[in-house]
Amino acid sequence: MRDWLIQALKESHREETAYHQEATQRLEEAHRRFTGRIEQVYLDKLDGKVSERFWLEKTREWEAERDRVLDKLRAYDGASDRYHEDGVRLLELASRAYDLYSKQSAEQKNKFLRIMLSNCMLQGGSLHPTYKKPFDILARGVESRNWGE
Repeated sequence: MRDWLIQALKESHREETAYHQEATQRLEEAHRRFTGRIEQVYLDKLDGKVSERFWLEKTREWEAERDRVLDKLRAYDGASDRYHEDGVRLLELASRAYDLYSKQSAEQKNKFLRIMLSNCMLQGGSLHPTYKKPFDILARGVESRNWGE
């Protein structure tokens, strides 16, 4: 079970890493483009091709865009680290869930269930839960007794 989860996490992390790299490359290109525009419009101002007012307006506009791109780049850097850390925490939680749950107060159990479940239905005297992601993957593995499915 644990090996399957680790493998699934690795595969998911590879996909996330590829997406992260593509997105980062697009953002870095946008940063270079705005920086180039700022530099070019300054040269145009010095050469008298554009007015001071136009230069100021465009410089402010492109600097604001460049700052937004930098903020997104910083967010991607933090998200990449969190993605892996969250996966490790999920594995730790899965391996200790029953023990942790059994020791909680009723209020804490309720909170825990609200995090894991999106809906529960009672059908024919049996409770049928609908799990939120990523708990749905764990539930399917438990139900099938085959963590590779």
